[in-house]
Amino acid sequence: MAFLLASFSVLVHSVYEVVLRRRLRRGGVQVEGVVVRHREEVKEDGVVRFAVVGFVDAQGGSHEFERGWSGVRGLPVGEKVRVLYLPDSPDRARIDMPPVRGFLGLAVPLVATAGSTAFLGVTVFQMAFSDGG
Repeated sequence: MAFLLASFSVLVHSVYEVVLRRRLRRGGVQVEGVVVRHREEVKEDGVVRFAVVGFVDAQGGSHEFERGWSGVRGLPVGEKVRVLYLPDSPDRARIDMPPVRGFLGLAVPLVATAGSTAFLGVTVFQMAFSDGG
């Protein structure tokens, strides 16, 4: 059951991120942000670091957000980054990464979506045809 929930949550999050990034590209405001610190999280297999980015919106409000995936390589504290945010929800800002073109740009989201869908399907299949023991 945990595998089913994990697969479903990965699928939902992948779709959410794709939709949000598309909205940001179409109607987002681009501003300059700065990596203000690195947050560390201790996991059972080591320490994971996340870059925290600060920016000021068009109305002068200060905001911070955490990069959605771990790793701080290439994002040292003090590094300037381009930030995209939606005017009505600056709390959902993202670093404006240049889109990956070609095969890799399609392959990564497709593999993530296909993989989580396959895991979801296998889990549902196993649950449907298990004998309960």
